[in-house]
Amino acid sequence: MGGQTQEEMVRDLHVMLLGIKDSEDKGLVGDIKDMKKDIKAINGCNRKLAIRFWFLLGLIVGSTGFSLLELSGVINMFGGM
Repeated sequence: MGGQTQEEMVRDLHVMLLGIKDSEDKGLVGDIKDMKKDIKAINGCNRKLAIRFWFLLGLIVGSTGFSLLELSGVINMFGGM
């Protein structure tokens, strides 16, 4: 079992971190860049969902409040008889 020279170890470390040029292997740095892009895409989707959620919640609360006001008007109209 032969050991690696210092030059071979540096070359292996370089390949591990930066990948192999002109290939699909992007190394650790490329993988982290891909993960960063994916996280940004997920955060964008979450932001859109949060906006939709608060909009729908506002509609629900508003319509519920309006319905309660109408209901109290009807109760007062028949309760006054």
